[in-house]
Amino acid sequence: MSVRSKLDTLLLIARNPQVVLSRVSYILILSHMRSRSTLLSHILGSNDAICGYRELLRSYESRIDFFRLRTDLFRDTGSHFKGKFLLDKILHNHHGIDPRLFPADRTRIIYLVREPASTLKSIVNMSQRLRMDRFTTPAEALEHYAERLGGLADSTEVLNFPSYFLASEQLVDDPDETLGALSEWLGLDEPLGKSYKVFDRTGQAGFGDPFENIKRGTITRTPDHDIEIPSDVLEKAWSAHSKAFAELKTRCLNSL
Repeated sequence: MSVRSKLDTLLLIARNPQVVLSRVSYILILSHMRSRSTLLSHILGSNDAICGYRELLRSYESRIDFFRLRTDLFRDTGSHFKGKFLLDKILHNHHGIDPRLFPADRTRIIYLVREPASTLKSIVNMSQRLRMDRFTTPAEALEHYAERLGGLADSTEVLNFPSYFLASEQLVDDPDETLGALSEWLGLDEPLGKSYKVFDRTGQAGFGDPFENIKRGTITRTPDHDIEIPSDVLEKAWSAHSKAFAELKTRCLNSL
C-alpha cells in the first residue's frame, strides 16, 4: 500500500468515521475461479442489507487489510454500513485469512464449488480469450482447481465461523429454493432474488467475471464451451472435487 493510498484512506476515515465505527457483520465467499462466484456476489450485493459485489483481491492477515475492506467498500458503494453485512470473495490459496481479525459472532462463510468439467472449460476459455499467461490449458486449469479445492477443505479447520456449503449448479438449476434457503440462513428481511443490480465495475476484468453475460442482471444458463478436457485431467479433477465436496458438506453447519 503506497504512502499516497494510506493518506487517502486516513482522510476518508477522518471525513467518514462511521466507516470504521459502525457495527457490521461480514460475509466471505470462499471459492475457486469460474465458480459463478461473481453471479452469487452480485445477487448478494443487490440486497439492501449487504455491501459489496466484487473480488477485492487481497488477503486478510493484518488490521490494515481488515480496515481496507471497509474503506474499499465505502468507495465502491457510498453506503452507510450500520447493521449491514460487508462482502468479499476469495478465490486463491495465496490470499490468506487470519480468523482473529473477524468477529466470531458476526462473520459468515459461504463455500461455493462448481463441478469439474464446466469449471475447467470455463477457466481455459477465459484465459485464452483474455490472453492470460496461465491457465490456458486443461492441465493448468486443473492445477488451480485441485489446489484450491484442497485449500477450501483445509480452511474449515481454522475458520470456525458459521458456514454454508453451496454447489454452484444449484444457482441455475433451482434458484428459487437455493436463494430462499440462503436468505433464511443469513437472516435477511428481504429475500435474495434471481435478478440483481449491474454495478460500476460489473463485467470488468480484474473485478470478477469479465464477460457480457454477467451484465444481464438475472440468472442465465450459458452454453458449455467447446473445449476438450483430456480424460486423465478430468479424472483427477473429479477426484479432487469428490474429496472436497464430501469434507465441505460434512463440516459446514448448513447446506442444501
